[in-house]
Amino acid sequence: MKFLGLLFSLLLCAATPEPSRSLGAQLRSEMESVVAAGPLHLRTREVSEAGILAVLVSWEDVGGGALLLKVISDRGEMKTSYKQKMTKVEFLDLLFSKDGKVELDGRVFVMTSPLARSKLNNGTTKVAAAANFQLGGKDSKPVSLEFFFDIVAMNLNPLNLWDGNSQNTGRERTYGYDEFSFEFSNWYEPRIQKAKAESVSHALRLGGLPDVVALQEIEFAGGASEVFAPGTPLRTALEELGYRSFLVGKQGAENLVTITTGFVSRYNLKELPSAEFNVNNEAFARFSERERKSVRHSTRDTQVVELSLGVAKARFLNTHWRSKGCSGEESCDLSERVRIANAQILNKYFELLHKSEPESQIFVMGDFNSEYNDSVLEKIGSSDSKSRIVSEKNASLFYNLWYELPKEARWEHEFQGERHTLSQMLLDKQFFGPRGFQYVDQSFSVVGQIGAAHDVLMNPNDTPLRWQESRLRMEEAPHAKRDLMKVVLAERGCGDTKKSSNRKCQAVYSEHTGIGFSDHLPQTARVSFVGDDPTEVAPQFASQPRENVEQLHTKRCTDRESVAASSLEFWKLENMGKCVFIDFSGAPQSLHTRGVYDVGYVLVKGSILGLTMNDAHSPKPRGLLGGEKSSDMCFARKVLQHDGGKVVKAMGRLGYDNGLPTLFLFERSDVTLKDLPIEKTNVCG
Repeated sequence: MKFLGLLFSLLLCAATPEPSRSLGAQLRSEMESVVAAGPLHLRTREVSEAGILAVLVSWEDVGGGALLLKVISDRGEMKTSYKQKMTKVEFLDLLFSKDGKVELDGRVFVMTSPLARSKLNNGTTKVAAAANFQLGGKDSKPVSLEFFFDIVAMNLNPLNLWDGNSQNTGRERTYGYDEFSFEFSNWYEPRIQKAKAESVSHALRLGGLPDVVALQEIEFAGGASEVFAPGTPLRTALEELGYRSFLVGKQGAENLVTITTGFVSRYNLKELPSAEFNVNNEAFARFSERERKSVRHSTRDTQVVELSLGVAKARFLNTHWRSKGCSGEESCDLSERVRIANAQILNKYFELLHKSEPESQIFVMGDFNSEYNDSVLEKIGSSDSKSRIVSEKNASLFYNLWYELPKEARWEHEFQGERHTLSQMLLDKQFFGPRGFQYVDQSFSVVGQIGAAHDVLMNPNDTPLRWQESRLRMEEAPHAKRDLMKVVLAERGCGDTKKSSNRKCQAVYSEHTGIGFSDHLPQTARVSFVGDDPTEVAPQFASQPRENVEQLHTKRCTDRESVAASSLEFWKLENMGKCVFIDFSGAPQSLHTRGVYDVGYVLVKGSILGLTMNDAHSPKPRGLLGGEKSSDMCFARKVLQHDGGKVVKAMGRLGYDNGLPTLFLFERSDVTLKDLPIEKTNVCG
């Protein structure tokens, strides 16, 4: 067995004490209050050990109390998890003692110095703890790690997280979401429910088990959502990770929404009244009656919760604005006007809150369906300047964390070859002061852009690996489902569904595969608990974006690094990104197709392997001399899709597309075809 040694060293400092009270007594009092409020988590900010993403030392109030140590790998796997019974008093004694020891599974956990606070050179006040923890034997080489008491926040759109109850959302509300109805999908199969729960759980582990998580696209079910119901696969998976607070966003009666927001947290959250987006608000005064009736389905109230630790209180807001998806000038204009109304309502909410509670700390997260530099975000005070946030008297200004990254790294979503920042994290000026919670400068990150998380959350074409489903024609659906689909379509008054353009009359069956995550990458940020700091020294923050943030770009495969697809279980997530080839030179195989998009595939040892072009939207030079640029979209859609032709050879990287394990081809020359029908010959130039 290869031993892993970890030495937890302490970043300790001193601060100016209050005249009437020693700093140690003040800190002890604060920590007692924090531990009483919920679990305490000490975590590393940077881990130097290869293969380790995060290390947490925690105390949780379960079964009389327990000390836990968790080590998470860079691929989001739980490498180590130890647990030892310990009361709150014993835990506090350990934190404030020198050379305090406790055994976890036979290994010794040693506090090398007592918990302390001090002012660092940059003026930032932090609470930190250090321990010497050895996971291996005497010969193990220790690794020094700094531990801080941070609160990590995550913004996560899991791409339509519906519950396991097929009866709590009426059919009249689900036709826009048939892919989650009992009749038109396999969503309610236990294996699919379990897979979706693992998908969310895996994303949280890759984010280092964030403490407060804002989720969007949660089934609302008219207020009866069972997404977080006890005993469900999702609730069970989250509780195993230490989450204890589960809140589904409430919606007003005027909001006929199908999906809402949600919070999960490792700390107890207090639910506060929402910021209401209903169409009776004055922000919608210039909307016609017809328009107000139309947009009620996408005016989701903003969820508001409060996190209290000791003297520190922070409000977390979770919002989900109307999509930019539209058709025609009138539709797109209406969509933009709704987002403007959303911004006006939120701005009014902030104005009133700052008047009534001027010391409030406000952290806004969510899917705004707007770019970080859209003018609509300026209406809620989004700014690119930390110094402006801190210096101006205007309390309703928010620093947009996207500005911490260089422009090329500002993305978390992809659509038709273009990268976007639809999700946002905004902090008000109170997070840049010396009390309560303080933003950890330069801590904003997008999980999956770099490192091992990139290999897990991204497809070979450098787009987020979205939750996978195959869109099948009615005749391709399971026989029992076909009969149910026909009944529902008849109830909707649908005639010839093959010719109907009405959305509710589309006879499409969604086959969820249990693979994938989301079309958004998660974002995380840290705030440090600094308590009631007696100093008035404001922290110093970097004014410029981080430089040289590594951007990973998947390279074309070579013959030398490729292995035969037949030698792999290529449909498994662990093989994502590997270079493989198929060779049917002895007996070229017919190009088969399935689903409403006529997705092309071949059979490899009886298993389906799809074929598509990598980065098909981007123009590429054609011909020996370069010549005019064109994309591979035509080749992907008119040659690799639809019936006709045989595959001789192909080479590419493994990924997932349209619900199928798929070979992503980087160049047209990466596939050899023969016997193409006339309609596929020279169709793309």
